[in-house]
Amino acid sequence: MSYAIVGLACADRRSFGGLLATGLYQIGHRGGEAGWRWIIIIEGLMTAVIGLLAIVVLPSTVDKARFLTEEERRVASARLIADKPLGLDDHGNAILVREPFSWWRVGQAVFSIKTWLSALSYLTILTALYSFGLFVPTIVQGLGYTAVRAQLFTVPPYAVAAVLTLVAAYVSDRIPSRGPVILCFLPISIAGYAIIRTTTHNHVKYGALFLMAGGLYPSVPPVLVWLSNNYTNHYTRATAIALQLAIANCGELIFTLAHSAMLTLAVQVVSPQPSSTKRQKHRSTRKRTPSSWVCWLRVGFLQRRRSRTCGI
Repeated sequence: MSYAIVGLACADRRSFGGLLATGLYQIGHRGGEAGWRWIIIIEGLMTAVIGLLAIVVLPSTVDKARFLTEEERRVASARLIADKPLGLDDHGNAILVREPFSWWRVGQAVFSIKTWLSALSYLTILTALYSFGLFVPTIVQGLGYTAVRAQLFTVPPYAVAAVLTLVAAYVSDRIPSRGPVILCFLPISIAGYAIIRTTTHNHVKYGALFLMAGGLYPSVPPVLVWLSNNYTNHYTRATAIALQLAIANCGELIFTLAHSAMLTLAVQVVSPQPSSTKRQKHRSTRKRTPSSWVCWLRVGFLQRRRSRTCGI
């Protein structure tokens, strides 16, 4: 759930950002600056102020968290200790085991199929998310709204995605299992991309945005948590997470290469007739999302086979 709250910032940033930008744009030409300049100025100042406050407000450890009670600090410290490996001393008492650095532990993450399958899955999800962020404003403008109202109507798909992200995190914690949750939500986004590729009605396209966002954003936290849950050693887990993020963030490069004709495509999305170029771009994204689904089927198969081998 904690990962979901952090990941929730992605969807909230889009939804709340749209509302904030709409309000700031209404300032108009005051102080000799245009409305769009006020968006950059005020949002930049807010970011700087919050960053400076974080230096003072955020504690360095949970023991120094003044916003927690004594009992909450004790429980938080116990959870951190429980996450570390334990051993027994000569008297049978539990002690913390030191984890020395080892290249063998690093190699466990680098050469594990779990790392690469989860990274490939996250890569395809992020690639689809980048394309989603491009098409939302152009599709909304195709409904006939002005620049300000178009900005406002980009909010609902992200708001729905934010709620579903919390639902996915809660369910995956209660099961507890990450893979089935991902397998349930990704087909929703696949259906959204299929609809937006084939329809010629802008209102239907706008409805498909809810399916696309509702399937992609809830899948992100389980992908990240699954990898950290399946490695026990600190250095193996750290290497796997770093490798996963490094590979996944290459999705922006893939997205840029796959959508080289950005300006032309933006015009074609608004056009009532879906051109072959537009179909090809949506087809490429629609194929990458099922790739993530297939990756998680493979991961589930490997985990099940391993459990049978171990007699679990």
